[in-house]
Amino acid sequence: MITDDLATALRSCAVGIYPLEAGTELLIANGAFLHRDDFTSRFITTGTSISDGTTPMADIDWDAAITALRSGELPCSGGERRILLLSASLAGGIPVDLQDTVTGLDDRNTALLITAIQHASGSYSPDNPWLQCVRLRAWNQKSIITLDLLAANSLDSHAHRPHACRLEYARHWHTRAQGRVVVPQPAATGPAQV
Repeated sequence: MITDDLATALRSCAVGIYPLEAGTELLIANGAFLHRDDFTSRFITTGTSISDGTTPMADIDWDAAITALRSGELPCSGGERRILLLSASLAGGIPVDLQDTVTGLDDRNTALLITAIQHASGSYSPDNPWLQCVRLRAWNQKSIITLDLLAANSLDSHAHRPHACRLEYARHWHTRAQGRVVVPQPAATGPAQV
């Protein structure tokens, strides 16, 4: 199966179960494993939907993939190992040591993981103004990562105030541009001043 077709089939099989969708999408978005024959031929089963008889479906055997990874039968880089473990944890409920797997992720995979966690919890919506405030930014291709979660905490959860988040975000990046690293503090309660 061509990689794009395989990704579509995996998404079709996961649809409707948020953690399964999230873990599957994390693995797809990472881009490494669907291009590896040693992964796709051993751990992905393909078929056709029984409800319509035409929709291609694919499923990952998360338990077998993690067993092979841990026994050394599935060699991969540290980043690939982390993404596979995190994907399997979200999609298959396989326990993972977050201290080991989250530390060492590059900026791109950290952003993918944050999106996957939001999706698995059912709170991800690209149109939600509060979630638009939760962004991951990298600075100068270094491992300096800023999560605007602290700035987003300045939002009142009942009265979405994206301006307060943008204000904290702008204040933080202005400080970053001056060469100082300062974590933004939650804004004072009350209406945001723009």
